[in-house]
Amino acid sequence: MSNIENKKIHWYRPWAGRHPWAWIPSSFLAKGLSTVVLMTLTLIAFKRLGLYNADITLYVSWLYLPWVMKPLWTPLVRMVLTRRSWMLITELVIGAALGGVAFSFPAQGSVQWILFLFWVMSFASAIHDTTADSMFRVASTPRARSSYGGISSVFYRLSMLLGQGALVMVVGNMETITRNVRGSWTFLFWLLAILYLVLFVINLLLLPGHVDTGDKRRVLFADYWQRVTEPVVHFFRRPDWWRVALFVGLFILPEALSCKVSVLFFIDAGHAGGLGLSPQEYGFAMGTIGVFGMTIGGILGGMAVHRRGIGWWRWYMVAAFTLCNVLYLYLAYVMPSNLLVIAVVAFLRQLAFAFGLTYYVVSMLHLSRNEQGEMRPANLSVLMAIATLALMVPGWVSGYLQEIFGYVTFYKGVLCTSVFTFFAAWLLRVDPMAGKRERRHP
Repeated sequence: MSNIENKKIHWYRPWAGRHPWAWIPSSFLAKGLSTVVLMTLTLIAFKRLGLYNADITLYVSWLYLPWVMKPLWTPLVRMVLTRRSWMLITELVIGAALGGVAFSFPAQGSVQWILFLFWVMSFASAIHDTTADSMFRVASTPRARSSYGGISSVFYRLSMLLGQGALVMVVGNMETITRNVRGSWTFLFWLLAILYLVLFVINLLLLPGHVDTGDKRRVLFADYWQRVTEPVVHFFRRPDWWRVALFVGLFILPEALSCKVSVLFFIDAGHAGGLGLSPQEYGFAMGTIGVFGMTIGGILGGMAVHRRGIGWWRWYMVAAFTLCNVLYLYLAYVMPSNLLVIAVVAFLRQLAFAFGLTYYVVSMLHLSRNEQGEMRPANLSVLMAIATLALMVPGWVSGYLQEIFGYVTFYKGVLCTSVFTFFAAWLLRVDPMAGKRERRHP
């Protein structure tokens, strides 16, 4: 092949290398969609298969394990292949796992095999999540990261709208039309598998490679062990490590108990204490209206912190975070049948949740800085592992507690655990100006 023909075929490569617009949309859509599948669609799918809430929350909570183990496998991933290679490999694995789920869904007694495939997908999703963020940092300048950071967030939110909203409504309508639950969800998972194949092809063509050479040295145990232990040692050498650990673990305890049960609460039958929404109604209320509320809450939280720092907003955000549980308790008491009322409450709940969570996220980012004030991803990975463990362990028993006490009493208990959120916020010692944007003088 002549050089001229080669240039014509690969005309997109220079453009893709220079412009993050070429690969950010597809990469962050793939990143967000896999998270939605694992943390939301699995709950609904298992419920439609007739599993008990206690089993569902236990099974889905175990899918957090790869994120808990992130400090162990991240150094090895970075030492073996390039970021681009890992992103492409994991997208193929996710697509294959979804295809396996689609193939297995119609069969009776296939829950264990489906759960195994979701667990494989969870590991691939965790690696893709890490490498996508790392690729974004490496393949763009600080100025470009500032300019295109909003784009990555937008496409991550779009993946939530697609996964929790549009696709759930599609499968719900298919259930109504065909009256075949397993067949409808089989179609959905085949659709997701094909979508990941398309995203793989797009990223194969557009992901930059010239800036991502990877670590060419041999993988030695000593090198790997040093990279694993260095951030852990750094964490425990902090004089306030116990304060930080308690803050990271306790702040989100109410959400850890309620996040999975709440999805089941929306779709559980009325005689079981749930709101009895169909999948398409859930997709509208939480997957569409709720996602808009979360987006607005995140924007408001970011603007507030940028203006005055997290110190000024601390108790307002903690109160907003607690309001989430009050709204769920309201729904469990009143049991409204009007979908519009449920959608409005879902909007307010997600808005308050995202606004309150801003304090937690900004604090985590500030705590991951080194002595020179530079943000270190390795330090952040340790904090994220603690946070994920704090989400995983309560999830093991949340469905069991709900089945014993019912939704109303369960949400009363969750609201009582909000005292740990206030205690964690009081306990943390962090710069009150953290997150505040510096004014640029002309």
